[in-house]
Amino acid sequence: MNLPIKIISVKSLMKNWGMTFYDVFLMACIYNLTPVYQEGGKWKYWDEREEDWMELFFPQTDGAEEEIHFLRSDVSNLEQRMGKPITKSMQIIDEESLLERWDISQTEFWSLEDEYPVRVDPLGETIEAIPELENHLLSYPNSDEIKFYFRLSDIEQFEKKHGIKPTDRVVGIPEEPKKKAHNEMCKKKCQEIAVRRWAEDPTITIRDMIDSQEIVDAAQKKDGSLYLEKTIRDWIKHLCPDRKPGRRPKKKR
Repeated sequence: MNLPIKIISVKSLMKNWGMTFYDVFLMACIYNLTPVYQEGGKWKYWDEREEDWMELFFPQTDGAEEEIHFLRSDVSNLEQRMGKPITKSMQIIDEESLLERWDISQTEFWSLEDEYPVRVDPLGETIEAIPELENHLLSYPNSDEIKFYFRLSDIEQFEKKHGIKPTDRVVGIPEEPKKKAHNEMCKKKCQEIAVRRWAEDPTITIRDMIDSQEIVDAAQKKDGSLYLEKTIRDWIKHLCPDRKPGRRPKKKR
């Protein structure tokens, strides 16, 4: 986002970074992003109210991602410190997927006698103070919604060392086949909605169709973020009754 705005919402960060609501919360905890609120026409940090800002995220309520904001300057500073665009790494795997990969229970996983795989954040960076962070999060409801991740390279080394063979259904990068299948499902749903709605009202523009609640609901990735507008447009534009710029079909009288 290049607009000269002073604040940015969690919803915008979810979209820009390709992360879930709780991924953004984890990023805020690790990289010291404090939410802000407005008072007397000025933006102030939430911790100035002597209240625990983490409670803003727990429990998550409808619309919370639009109500919680950070200073855009703080986000920009974080992006500069990272020295690269902030985006969820494709080379990570969460605990749930790892349990499926090894076909074991959570209790079995926690009982590992050898070195425990290093847990990382959504960027794939090692979380240095993981014990303290975990203990602190236990005091919040819904904290089990937060996912810690592991680097696939670390997991593959661990598997090689212990002779672990991933189950057949998740060989290689386990999320990729699932993402492709989900992508096709969302594409099909959006096309079905577009065909039906354009049959009912051929005057709907492609822009309005993309923004419709039905399409928005159908075009969500597995992590809860939305597919790019261009992607959705490519899915449905050929179905539009009239794709001429600025033209709408005339309604029958």
